[in-house]
Amino acid sequence: MLSPHLIYAMERFFGDMILGPNDAVNGIDIALGKYVITLSSEGSILRAWNLPDGQMVWETYLLGNQQSNSLLVVPPNLRVEDNLIFVFSKGCLHGISNIDGEVLWKRDFAAESVQVQQVIQPLDNDIIHVVGFTGSSQFNAYQISSKSGELLKRESAVFPGGFTGEVSVVSRGTLTILDSSRKSLVTIRFLDGEISFQQTYISNIMEGSLGMVMILPSVLPGMVAVKSDALTIFMRVTDEGKLDVVDKITHATAVSDTLSFLKGQQAFALVQHGGDEIQLTVKVGHDWNNDLLKESIKMDHHRGLVHKVFINNYVRTDKSHGFRALIVMEDHSLLLLQQGEVVWRRDDGLASIIDVTASELPVQKEGVSVAKVEHNLFEWLKGHILKLKGSLMLASPEDVAAIQEIRLKSSEKSKMTRDHNGFQKLLIVLTKAGKLYALHTGDGRVVWSLLLQSLHKSHECENPTALNLYQWQVPHHHALDENPSVLVVGRCGPSAEAPGVLSFVDTYTGNEVSYMSLVHSVTQVIPLPFTDSTEQRLHLLVDVDNHVHLYPKTQEALGIFESEFSNIYWYSVEVDNGVIKGHVLKSNCIGELDDGYCFDSSDIWSVVFPSESEKIIATVTRKLNEVVHTQTKVIGNQDVLYKYLLKNVLFVATVSPKASGDVGSATPEESWLVVYVIDTVTGRILHHMTHYGSHGPVHESYFFTHSVKEISVTSTAKGITSKQLLIGTIGDQVLALDKRFLDPRRSINPSEAGKEEGIIPLADSLPIISQSYVTHAVRVEDLRGIVTVPAKLESTTLVLVYGVDLFFTRLAPSRTYDSLTEDFSYALLLITIVALIAAIFVTWIMSERKELQEKWRSWENENTLLVYDLVWLSSVQTRKLGERMGVDSPVVLAVNPVFLAVNMDTRCLSIIDLCRVVANALTIPPGEDTVSVKYHLLSASVVVLLHHVKLLSSSE
Repeated sequence: MLSPHLIYAMERFFGDMILGPNDAVNGIDIALGKYVITLSSEGSILRAWNLPDGQMVWETYLLGNQQSNSLLVVPPNLRVEDNLIFVFSKGCLHGISNIDGEVLWKRDFAAESVQVQQVIQPLDNDIIHVVGFTGSSQFNAYQISSKSGELLKRESAVFPGGFTGEVSVVSRGTLTILDSSRKSLVTIRFLDGEISFQQTYISNIMEGSLGMVMILPSVLPGMVAVKSDALTIFMRVTDEGKLDVVDKITHATAVSDTLSFLKGQQAFALVQHGGDEIQLTVKVGHDWNNDLLKESIKMDHHRGLVHKVFINNYVRTDKSHGFRALIVMEDHSLLLLQQGEVVWRRDDGLASIIDVTASELPVQKEGVSVAKVEHNLFEWLKGHILKLKGSLMLASPEDVAAIQEIRLKSSEKSKMTRDHNGFQKLLIVLTKAGKLYALHTGDGRVVWSLLLQSLHKSHECENPTALNLYQWQVPHHHALDENPSVLVVGRCGPSAEAPGVLSFVDTYTGNEVSYMSLVHSVTQVIPLPFTDSTEQRLHLLVDVDNHVHLYPKTQEALGIFESEFSNIYWYSVEVDNGVIKGHVLKSNCIGELDDGYCFDSSDIWSVVFPSESEKIIATVTRKLNEVVHTQTKVIGNQDVLYKYLLKNVLFVATVSPKASGDVGSATPEESWLVVYVIDTVTGRILHHMTHYGSHGPVHESYFFTHSVKEISVTSTAKGITSKQLLIGTIGDQVLALDKRFLDPRRSINPSEAGKEEGIIPLADSLPIISQSYVTHAVRVEDLRGIVTVPAKLESTTLVLVYGVDLFFTRLAPSRTYDSLTEDFSYALLLITIVALIAAIFVTWIMSERKELQEKWRSWENENTLLVYDLVWLSSVQTRKLGERMGVDSPVVLAVNPVFLAVNMDTRCLSIIDLCRVVANALTIPPGEDTVSVKYHLLSASVVVLLHHVKLLSSSE
C-alpha cells in the first residue's frame, strides 16, 4: 500500500531501499531469517538484501519476452544446504540459488500456452506442484523436481463453466476458484492421480444480493474466505471438496496471513469495523472458536477502512504469548496496535503525493469576546502553574506533554493566522489514496486531513482515482466572511472514459462542502482567469468526446463565460499518436448533454509529428500564476530586450523513437532531439531546431555532473527578484542554480557592456557549489516534485520538495533585501541604541563644560591684558605727575594706586572682577617688575574695594 518502489525494514527502522520509477516490487519474502528477497520490474529483476542493514547481497536478471504474472516462492523450511528459491516470470519457472542468485535451472511454460497460477512445494518434499490454465476452462497440474527442474508428471482436465479471478490454495493438493459467472465456487483436487472438480453455488451460502464476489488470499490451511459487498464468509474445505461455513461477518473485514507461534500451532488476525472503532481478534488456526486475543481500539473515521493486517508475537514477562498487529488503512497510513492501544502511527499516504496547492491562513479578526478572554486567562494561569511545576521538577509526564503543547501553541510559527510577511501558509496536498492533507508551513504539522467521500470505493465508483487539485474560491474582498476552497478532480476508473468526480473542500476547516458524480468523463481541466461575484473561479472540463462543460453551473458564471466565448482557445496533446491539436468553442451541445452549460468544440489546427522519426516526450507552457514585473529589460549597451512576445507559447520536445527510453537506449547515430515553439492560438511553429546525437530524458545543453530528476523555478510575489533554477538531482537533493548560468547571451569573452550587466563568461559545464544545495545534507528519498509558492515579501519564495519524504524551506534568491533575518539580534540593536544615546548625552555634557572653560579662559586672558594696560597707564600717569612736581620715586609710588583705582573704577570692574585681578596678581611669575606690579595691583584693589563699600553705604 506504500510506494511500490520503497522497501522498509520495520522491526527497527534500519533504513529504506529506493528502487527505480519503473522497478515496482511484484513479490517479497524473507529467506533464512536474514535475507529479504524481492522480485520487481514485472518479474525481471530478483534481488537479495541483507535484513539488518539493507545492503544488496546479489542481483539477478531474468530474461524473456513473454508477458505473464510473476510469482516468488521461498520454501518455508528453507535450509542453507537446500539453497533454492523459485521464481515464475516471463512464462518460465526458474530455480535460483539463494546464496549468489545463480539460475540453476529453467522450465518454459509459455510454449505450452499455460498461464501458471500457483507454485506449491510441500514440506519435506523435493517435488514442486505447478498449476495453471490453458484458455479459460482447462486446468493443468505439473510435478517438477526441485533439484533439476525435470518434468515428472503432467495432468489436465476441462471444467465446462470456466474459471475467473485468483486461485486460493487450500492445501498442497486442493485449490478453490470462482467460475466464469462468479456464481459458484469450484474446488479442485489434483493429488490423487486425477483431477476432480466440486462445484458449490454461492447462493446456497449467501442470502440476498451478492454484488461483487471475490476470494480472499489464503488465510489458513484447509479454509477459504469469500467476500461480497455485504459480508465475508469463512468456510472449511473437507477432504471430499465440500465447503462448510464456519463464520459469517457482516462488517468490513481484513484478514492476516498465518503466523507460527508455538510448535504445531498457527494463529491469524481478523480486523472488523464497527462505528468509530475496530475490533482486533487473534484466533488459533485449528480451532475457530478459540480467541487468543480480542481488543477494541478507537479509530479515526477519516483513515477509512483497514486494507491489510500483519501480526507478530512476543513473549510477555509471565512467559505467555502476546500479539501486536500492524494495520494498513485505506488512506495508506500505518498503525501499530498492542494491548488495545495505538503504539505509533505513520501517515505514509504523504509518500504518494500527486498534486499540491497553497492557501492563505485566516485573517486575524479584531475584537475578542469575554468568554475568550476568560478562557485565555485560565489557560495563562494553567500554563504558569505547569511551568512552575516543571521548574521545581514536580511535573508528571502528562504535565511535560502539556507544557510542550502550550509552548507549541504560543509559538509564532504555529499560529493559525496570517503573518505580515506571508511566510505562514497552508499547503494542501492530494495523495494517491484520495486523501487531502493541510500542512502548516511554520512547523510542518498536519492541521487537518480528509479522506474524500467522493473518492471512496462504492457501488457507483468501484475504482476511484484522484487526478488533480485546483483553486476553486480565493476570497479577497470577503476574506473575513468567506473561506477559501479547493477543487479535487477524480474519476471512477483507470480509463479516460470513466465518469468524473468533483469534490469541493474548505481549506480552513477541512470539511467536504459538496461533491458531484459526473455523467461525463474528464480528460482535461482548464482554469479560466475569470471569477464570479463570490470569487469562485470558472473552470472548463473537457471530456473524451471533446465536449466542454462549464463549472460552476450558475447563470452568473454562464453570463461571464459567454462574454468571453470567442476569446477562449486551448490545446491537447496526444502522445501516443504524436499529434498536438488546437481547439475553440463552437456551440451548445446537442442531445442528452445539453443542460445549458455544455458546449461543442472544433479543431482549428493540428501539428502531426512523423511516428517513424519523432516521439513527443515533453510539453511545457507558461504557468497560469506567473507574475512578470516588466516586459522589457535594458541591457548593458542601453538597448531594450523584450522578455515575452506571446503568452500562448508552447514548448515541445521530441526525440527519435529509439531514444525515447533511458540513457543509453540508442547510439548517437540513432538519436536526435527536436525542439519546437508553437503558438497555441494559431498553431504556427515559431521556432524549430534539431540537435543530433541527443536523446531523452530532456536536460539542458550544458554538462552537468548529476543526472536531473526534476526542474523548477523560484517564483515571487511581483516578479522583481532574480530567479533561480531548482534542480532535483539523482541523489535526491535540490540544487539552486542562478538563472544567469543559463543566459543564452553568455559568451567566452563578454563585452564590457555585458560585464557591467553581470553576464557570466561561457563555460562548457554548470558549476556545482556545495553552499547552493537547498536541502543541505538532507536527502528527499524518491524525489518526485518541487513546488514553489511566493511569499508577501518580494525577496522570498517558499519551496516544498516531496517524494517519500517532505522537505520545506524558504529561499531568498537575491538575499533578504527587504527584511531582517530571523536570527537578527534585536537585543544587540537595543543595546547599541541605548549606548549611542548615552554617548551623545555624555559628549554633550563634556562639550558644554569645555565650552564654559574656554569662555572663562578667554575672559581671564582679556582681563589680564586689561589689568596690565591699567597698570601701565597708571605708571605713566604717576611718572608724569612726578616729573611735573619734581617728586622722587617713593612718593610717586604712593600716588600710583590712586590712579590705578580710578582707572579700574572707570572701566566698571566689579567686585568679582577685582577678586580675579587679585588672584592673577598673586600668580604673576617672578620678574624684574614683579614687586612693583603686585604692589600696584594690591594697593589699587584696596582702593577700589573701599570705593565700592562707599557706594554701597551711600545707596542705602
